[in-house]
Amino acid sequence: MAHDEMGSPTLRDPAALDEPSNFADFSDWLQTRGDRRTRRRRPRGATAWLVKASALWALIELPVEFWASQGVTERAALLFSSAVWVSLAWLVLRGNGVARGVFIFLCALGVLAVAPALPAEYSTFPLAFYLSLTECVLKALLFVAFVSRYIAMES
Repeated sequence: MAHDEMGSPTLRDPAALDEPSNFADFSDWLQTRGDRRTRRRRPRGATAWLVKASALWALIELPVEFWASQGVTERAALLFSSAVWVSLAWLVLRGNGVARGVFIFLCALGVLAVAPALPAEYSTFPLAFYLSLTECVLKALLFVAFVSRYIAMES
């Protein structure tokens, strides 16, 4: 029994759960909800590789971002954001559902924030352009990988 079936007309009435067949379905549904195997979906294959690559890439481009930063506050923000990104990637690889949702959102947000600035970066700072382009490609691929997985699970 899926979560959307819990709102079916037969099960809206609490008395209907007393019928043996409905109670058995409901009991099975409750037992599988708490099962670790159904709750923790760890990324595998190419998706896991992309998550690891994005965390590694955040660490690779950190020295260049440090070099281009202008103050202590900006450097602290860079360290904090890289630590958050690597921590999120680690939690996603461990199967944390909340971290996965935040990770997907930040991937999309990162692409939307960085992609419009790519032409200006290309003309002023080509090294930053290639670093940002790689980051955008990784995050876009991650977004597509995770969203296509959810679309496949729905159908």
